[in-house]
Amino acid sequence: PWTWAPFFLLAGVLAGYLARSSVRLPRRAAWVPAAIGAGVIVAAVVGRGHPLAAWQANLGAVAQARADAVSAGRGGDGAADRAVAAARFTRALAIDPDDGPALRRAGMLAIDEARHADALNLLGRAWAVEPGHPPTRKAYGLAAVWSGDIALAADLLGPVPGMADELATWSRFRREQGETGLAIAAARTAVALAPAQPELAQWLRELDPAAR
Repeated sequence: PWTWAPFFLLAGVLAGYLARSSVRLPRRAAWVPAAIGAGVIVAAVVGRGHPLAAWQANLGAVAQARADAVSAGRGGDGAADRAVAAARFTRALAIDPDDGPALRRAGMLAIDEARHADALNLLGRAWAVEPGHPPTRKAYGLAAVWSGDIALAADLLGPVPGMADELATWSRFRREQGETGLAIAAARTAVALAPAQPELAQWLRELDPAAR
């Protein structure tokens, strides 16, 4: 869920209505409004983690999406919105250091900003909190690629469909950007995922003649 705030609001409205209405609850049901509010709070804390951390993480996700949209539309680089997103994720993690969405989003932001060591750390923590989560798997795997941990990257990205071809595309893009080291890392991971594709091995040898 995006936020538990609407549930708190609805619980309060319902409790207020029951308190002010002319409907008289039986004595044994007089605890119902309080139970509704308590149930919502327990569900929020147990089912989703700290609601204030979730709130901050969700606001950060909105800012991050806005930054991506600005960058994609070439109306700017989205730096201001990314700064807002980073601040929101920092607040979320100060409240709950194990908030999975905040860790994941902060890690993805670190990838976008080429802070590969930070990305690997954040996404590793996210993976520990939400193991098996598909977006976390892919983001953590890419962070491992850009950090040069090919074994970890291959382990994480192996189950992701079409990942070898995507990494080959990434490798060519990095080469075009003059980032040869990252291009080689992506190519090495692609070969590890799909050793039977000779064109991937050939591309790797073009990038790194020492590669076997």
